[in-house]
Amino acid sequence: TASSEIYTRSFVGSVRCVLVSGRAVPPRGPRAQLKRLAQTACCFPRSEWEVGPSPGYVQALVEVAQARAEGEAATGARLLAAICLKNVIGRRWRPRRGNAVDEREKDLVRRWLLDDAGEETDERVFAQLELCARRCAKNDWPATWRDAPSVYLTSYSRGRGRALRLFGAVIKELARKGLPRDRRVLREDAALLLQDVAAALRQASSSSDIDAIRILAKAATRRSASASGVAQPSVCLLYTSPS
Repeated sequence: TASSEIYTRSFVGSVRCVLVSGRAVPPRGPRAQLKRLAQTACCFPRSEWEVGPSPGYVQALVEVAQARAEGEAATGARLLAAICLKNVIGRRWRPRRGNAVDEREKDLVRRWLLDDAGEETDERVFAQLELCARRCAKNDWPATWRDAPSVYLTSYSRGRGRALRLFGAVIKELARKGLPRDRRVLREDAALLLQDVAAALRQASSSSDIDAIRILAKAATRRSASASGVAQPSVCLLYTSPS
């Protein structure tokens, strides 16, 4: 709608000013600018947000979040974009009312989380990307994001250490799925992932990467939830026997 497009353009334009200049514009400090950015990004009228974000909004968030710029204001803008993206995935991926995010923009987010999110160096931004990955797994797996765990393990084997944290975040979310169909698919995939997990454990052990070993151990022994919400030793990785 017209008003949501205005908010989108204002948000993107303001953030790009920060990213290009490396400081707040006008020069009143990054905190004041980030406050204005937060107000712009979050002040969609309730009726507009229930209809759905305007086309291009999610793509703009990805562009800002993945931008590599130095300075407190730039990092803050990227953090804000990552937070907004997390909220969009949680609220507008499969909404009960209003329009969902366009499928092309969903695919853009999923590909970015798989291919480039593991390169993020700022811990605060990366923590939000972990939550984005979890929410994508909740909404999209196994229909359109079934290969996410194996892709992250492959990225780790190629030297992208943070990809393993995204793997752990996805497995944590998959373990919460209780529908019989999801549990069956997870059981099938777990048997295939075991070899990759074992290879990643050997790699982590050879480099004495304690954090990686801990993530893999948690993923391999995580218990999945049954349909009733009660944890059962069933379908996650090492627990591959039918419940």
